[in-house]
Amino acid sequence: MSKPDCKRLILMRGAPGSGKSTLIKDSGLSNYAISLDELRRLLAAEENGQLPTSVNKETYALLHSILKTRVRKGRLIILDAVNASIDHIKDSLDLAEQVGYRVVYYQMPTSLENCLENNLRRSIYSRASEEKIRRFHNIVETTHLPYERIYRLEQTMKLKVNGHILEVGPEYSISMIRIDHIKGCITVFILYEDGEEDLFENIPSDDEYPCSETYVGDSLQRLLKESCCE
Repeated sequence: MSKPDCKRLILMRGAPGSGKSTLIKDSGLSNYAISLDELRRLLAAEENGQLPTSVNKETYALLHSILKTRVRKGRLIILDAVNASIDHIKDSLDLAEQVGYRVVYYQMPTSLENCLENNLRRSIYSRASEEKIRRFHNIVETTHLPYERIYRLEQTMKLKVNGHILEVGPEYSISMIRIDHIKGCITVFILYEDGEEDLFENIPSDDEYPCSETYVGDSLQRLLKESCCE
């Protein structure tokens, strides 16, 4: 099964308090994440009891420097930030794309109310203002980033085919799925971006006539969105 080593840069997207860092940790992907909040902490002390904003320019410069090193490794990169827009990091994203990275984004589905509640559970130093949370939540919910959106972050995902659950690699690493219908059974072939493959054979089916369906690009994204299950 594919490991999370394909050339992907995932932008986490969500208002403060939406659970981005928690989801990364729970998905076992902390080693691949770069947190803008942590970079700010490295560069400056707190300001008015909150994370510093006066070092934003230095933060984005440090991010660019880190990415220049990380992209040489060709491994998965996750950018943990609000990412309401990409204006301040466009140069860094362009750098990744120039060396063959595919930039995608995962948008947190957290409601405004839950963001506000989660924010209150943070330490005072890590809290954002209510106005900031409301503003960013509105931007995230009403706009899109100019990249493909993914809907799963886990290292593995469950794909439902003809009522049967298949455990496959992460959504962002799949480049093609072919489903072959043979009389009485189905074969599913999955090709990953890093060249690895998965093959599932002899899945029972009531199909009477042989056919083959190949999913790539938009059709692949629709299939993954419709067939993913918990």
